[in-house]
Amino acid sequence: MFVKATGTGVLTYEVPSLHVTVTTTGPLRHHVMNTLSRSPRVFALAPGPAPAVPSSWRWISFADVRFAVPTSWPLTRTDTFIPGCGPTPTTLLAQGGMATLDTDKHIAFTACPFLPAQQATEPVSGVVVDSGFTDFFGSLPGRCLPLRLASARGISICEDSALPYSVLMLKVTVPGRAKPVIVSIGLAGNGMVARTILYSLTSLSGASG
Repeated sequence: MFVKATGTGVLTYEVPSLHVTVTTTGPLRHHVMNTLSRSPRVFALAPGPAPAVPSSWRWISFADVRFAVPTSWPLTRTDTFIPGCGPTPTTLLAQGGMATLDTDKHIAFTACPFLPAQQATEPVSGVVVDSGFTDFFGSLPGRCLPLRLASARGISICEDSALPYSVLMLKVTVPGRAKPVIVSIGLAGNGMVARTILYSLTSLSGASG
C-alpha cells in the first residue's frame, strides 16, 4: 500500500492487495487520509486471544446463550422483528447504544427510502439477538468462524460475510436448540467492543462465572 500526491492537489491512497483506491481533494485531504485505519470488522474477527470482559460489563442470558455488554447499554425486549433499511439488518440495531432481545413472534415491515447501492453507512454500537424468526435471514452463506473459544463453550458460530462492514451478523448454533440464534453486533469504534461481545458468547450450559 502507498500514498501518492499530484501537483493538482489530489491525494491518493492505494491498496493493491485489496483492490482499493481512496482519492481525496481539497485543503483537508491530508486530514482525511490520516483517519484511515484498519476496519473494525477485521479487528473483531482477527485471530488471537480473547479480550477480557471488563468487570463493569453485565451478562445477559437469552435463548440458550449468554453474552456480555457494556452496562451503559439499556436492555430492551420485543416480540416484533422490524427489518432495517439498507445494510442494517434491523431498525433496532440502527438506533444504536442498546442491547435488544427479540423473540420474533411478529414481523413489521417499514417503508424504506431509496438508497444507492454504495450508500455509506456509519456504524453504530449495540447488539440485537433474534431467537425466532430466523428464516428471514436465509441460509447465511458467510464463512464459518473457527473460534475455539466458542466451540469449547458449546456453540458454533458462522459469520454472514456478505453484509457491509457496518454490522457483524452471526448465526449461533446451540446443540439441542431447534433454531439458531441470530446475533447482530454494531461495529462502531475500533471493533474492540464488538470483539469482546463476540468472544463472550457461550451457551448457558457452557457458561461459568
